[in-house]
Amino acid sequence: MRLSCKIRLERGVEIPNWFRQGLLYLIKEALIKSGEDGELFCRR
Repeated sequence: MRLSCKIRLERGVEIPNWFRQGLLYLIKEALIKSGEDGELFCRR
């Protein structure tokens, strides 16, 4: 499985920590709910 994401930001623009954590949470939950393989992947 591959996941690719390209985000272009102007210089000096920072993404807040709470946004990054929320985005990673959504990706993790999507993997877990995708099936047994996704749940096993997250546990490792």
